[in-house]
Amino acid sequence: MKNNYYLLGVISLICVLLAYSGFEGKKQIEQRKKDYSTYVNVMESISKKEDLDTIIKNIENLESNYGESDQLTIAKIEAYAAWNETKKVQSEFENLFNENKHLTNNSTLLVLYSEALYTNGEKDKAKEVISKASQIGISDEYKQRADVIMN
Repeated sequence: MKNNYYLLGVISLICVLLAYSGFEGKKQIEQRKKDYSTYVNVMESISKKEDLDTIIKNIENLESNYGESDQLTIAKIEAYAAWNETKKVQSEFENLFNENKHLTNNSTLLVLYSEALYTNGEKDKAKEVISKASQIGISDEYKQRADVIMN
């Protein structure tokens, strides 16, 4: 009889924990939906060239929730680039490449990075980066931009 009470207690505890897990899971799903909406709004705001400070703040809030990621850093780079903040673009690219070595093989990112370097007066380094991008293969969409830096 005593064992039945223990069993009943354990079953009750399991039921309470399952209900709590379901509740917490729903909260987490709602938060992720909200954060995804924030990310979509950030990308739309960049394309519309809306308030840079708000965009950066929203990206940093997402980073605090999920940690730094290459996608959020690229979004930050796009925002700075839209407002011609080339020093910040260069700095963010350097951080991105230091944290994500595999992205140094992305010719599109390298072309964009070299443009920031070139604009910031680091023409020799920009040419080195463009050379690496050329070795990887620059898409037709970015070849004209690369030619400006190489000449």
